[in-house]
Amino acid sequence: MIFLKQIISGFVIIFMGLFFFSAPVFAGDARLIYSQVERNARQGNVDFAFMGCKNIIENYPKSKYDAACMFALGEYYYDLPNYEKAYSFFQQYIDQFPESEAKFFALAYLQKISSLKGDKSLIEEHKTAIIKHRQLSLVFRKKEKQIYRSALNNIYHAYIYINKIEFYVEGQILTKISY
Repeated sequence: MIFLKQIISGFVIIFMGLFFFSAPVFAGDARLIYSQVERNARQGNVDFAFMGCKNIIENYPKSKYDAACMFALGEYYYDLPNYEKAYSFFQQYIDQFPESEAKFFALAYLQKISSLKGDKSLIEEHKTAIIKHRQLSLVFRKKEKQIYRSALNNIYHAYIYINKIEFYVEGQILTKISY
């Protein structure tokens, strides 16, 4: 009898899972999922926040949460470390959201990953992109410090000096660019 109950409960769980994941997709769902992402990130449940971001990217293309989620996927893969996937997501982020608020930090990640891989041409390419972005940033925004809080609840700082830029994640140095 207990075995039969386990089989029935297993079928119910499978049926509910199929129903839940095959339900129609609505724009408001992305907002609900993103609020769960933020809640999970605040509570330190980074894996669940990651899954929510992945869900939004895959099932809600062009939602207003795409940029934040794509950056978060790059962060997550960087922290694993899976630098190939992280690099891919940060590059995609820059390509799809060239005017985004976290572009500066995505460029820093690309530069750092290139540095870890020892790819000198990419290191220089990303360093140049960071410096160009910095120049535009100062011209249009008149900032010498930039701050960004990611969907995974990480706080980023970029300190811009006369001859260098320092990037920090949660108070830890990510990378430094001298020019």
